[in-house]
Formats: sequence, structure tokens, C-alpha cells
Amino acid sequence: GTTKMLQVYQRELVHVLPNYVVVFDRIVPAAGFENAVIKSLFHYPLEAPAVSGDLITETRGAARMFQKIILPTGPTLAWHDEAAEGTDVWRLELRDATTRPGYLFMNVFQASASTVTAMVPTTRVSSKDGAMTGAVIKDPAQQHVIMFSADPNGATPAGSIIYEVGANAPSLHNLFDLAPSTGYRVDVARRDANYVVTVAHRDCERRKLHRRCDVRR
Repeated sequence: GTTKMLQVYQRELVHVLPNYVVVFDRIVPAAGFENAVIKSLFHYPLEAPAVSGDLITETRGAARMFQKIILPTGPTLAWHDEAAEGTDVWRLELRDATTRPGYLFMNVFQASASTVTAMVPTTRVSSKDGAMTGAVIKDPAQQHVIMFSADPNGATPAGSIIYEVGANAPSLHNLFDLAPSTGYRVDVARRDANYVVTVAHRDCERRKLHRRCDVRR
């Protein structure tokens, strides 16, 4: 019908060359639909793929695809065979087990040959204040850190962004949803076996003059 059920629906796609795709969704129900069940749907052809916790593996001939569920934490998964509906497809319905004012869904896909037996280690990462969230893809050639604003409405994080990642390989960091046309200062500090990364507005440093805007912890 014409009833507005969603206040926010935003999808961000990041292709991490050559083999990874990150899908990040924000959903905020409209007034009156706060208790609606929000599901993220994925369709797999012919048969249900192998599932192990938050990892889904699909093999077709010489190709294999892995799907790692990063968000929500503790997801609820349900599989439906659509054969009775006239399509030769299995549908994955992914939902957050908790009712919230807004929802974040994040999935990381890896494309590979069927000879690849396991997805590269992929884990969740968040800034210390929770304003940014994302994943670390631990590709052996180069690790990738992909982070987004954790605000369901996509608001730019305020203040410095501080997060910690492993330091056992070269890494490329991509932070999205930051303020446009704004200079940022990036500092990296070693702590035990990890790196602490601080991303701060340059204008914040100017306002504080001799005081640092970013705090290493």
C-alpha cells in the first residue's frame, strides 16, 4: 500500500578488490512500526548452502562463495525453500534477535575457487565509543579494515575515532560516513601486539591549539 513503514533505508556497498564485497544496511522503522519484524533477505539458487554459526558457504562447480554475518550480533537465521512458490531458490531470512529503534546489518562476501576450503578470518571491529563499526578482513596479502558510522540514521561520528586492530600484516583502512570536505589527522600507536588508530578532525586540533584532539589509550 501507500503507508510509509520505514523512516530510513540505506545500503552501502564496498568492493574490496579483488575478492570481497561488503554490504552494510541501515534500517529505521517509521512511527507506528517500531515493533515490526525487520528481516534481511538473501537468495541462494537450487539448494540451501552449508551453514556454520555466522558463516555461510555456497559451492557451484569450480566456484565458492563465503558469506560472513558481521551484524547483527547473535543473529537469528531462518531458511525457506521457495519451490512451493514456483522458484528454485532457498531464501535466507536474517534478523536481529532484539527489537531496536534502528537496525544495522553487515555482511562480508568472499568469492573464490572451490579449492579454497575456508574464508579468510573476518572479525568485527568497533571504535572505542561505539560510533563506528565494521570488519577486519585478514587477507594474507593485505588486511582490510572497513568501517561505517554506527548511527542508524548515518550521522557523522563526533569527536575522534579510536579503534584497535592487529598488527601482524600490512593493512588498508577505509572509513566511510565521515564529514565531507574535512581534513582528518591519523595517528597510529603500537600497543602490545596491536595498533591503536586515532582519526581526528584537523579543525579540532586548531581549536584546542596546543592540546591534542586525539587521545592515545
